[in-house]
Amino acid sequence: MSDFWRKADFVVRHLPQLVSEYCHIRTKDEGIQLIVPNAQQLHYQGVRAKREVTLKHRQGGHSTWKELKGALLFTLLEGFSGGIISHEKRATERLMSIVNLALQMIPKEDRPIFKHERDDL
Repeated sequence: MSDFWRKADFVVRHLPQLVSEYCHIRTKDEGIQLIVPNAQQLHYQGVRAKREVTLKHRQGGHSTWKELKGALLFTLLEGFSGGIISHEKRATERLMSIVNLALQMIPKEDRPIFKHERDDL
């Protein structure tokens, strides 16, 4: 296993600790706080597979969890890139706002270079 995949595995295995320490989210009342993983997020983390399709309900925190995982992988792994694709433009923008906030809250000296591309066809 290459060093890249070892680092990626470390991030994924330690996701509950990493998000609790480094990832901020917007609260329902429009405040900002460090995320406190909920029971569903922690359960998913314990049973997740490497490749999967997740049936989920709204407001359970699964999308936030996956977006924060991507943000941490992007931040901590040189060479990692990702994208967000959704069924609606507004949904994609909402998911992207989770990542944007998480990255904005990283101290400037530690923040990765972030390039945003979007095709508005």
